[in-house]
Amino acid sequence: MLPESRAFRLPGPLGWLLNLLGIAYTLVTTVLFVFPPGLPVNGSNMNYCVVVFAIIVGVSLVQWWVDGRENYKGPRVEEGVLARVKVVGVGVGVGDGEEEDRLASRQSLVGRMVGNGDQEETRGGKEAVKDKIASGKGI
Repeated sequence: MLPESRAFRLPGPLGWLLNLLGIAYTLVTTVLFVFPPGLPVNGSNMNYCVVVFAIIVGVSLVQWWVDGRENYKGPRVEEGVLARVKVVGVGVGVGDGEEEDRLASRQSLVGRMVGNGDQEETRGGKEAVKDKIASGKGI
């Protein structure tokens, strides 16, 4: 989810249209990228881009298998940045307690992502989340 306060936003339908157009362009050019320049294809006029692409994918998969799955920690997130982000599309005030539980869980996750050792202070618990929702400050 992107923050509402981001520097650049396209209005709804235009953003969707341009995103879909960009995805379609990428798919078409990726397929055309590997076609040979002429027929019949032999070793001297073959398009070797597909070979290079396969080597890069293979090396990436081996690197992930050997090292990445054990040592990859994900992106570093600054606590101050997360505090300023407004979550789009989350309804507050459902009244059944599920929203508060989800927000408390999210706040706990934020504490773990930031790497704050003091989980109690970072998590705040369900009551702290309810207080923040009631005050309109969000989390």
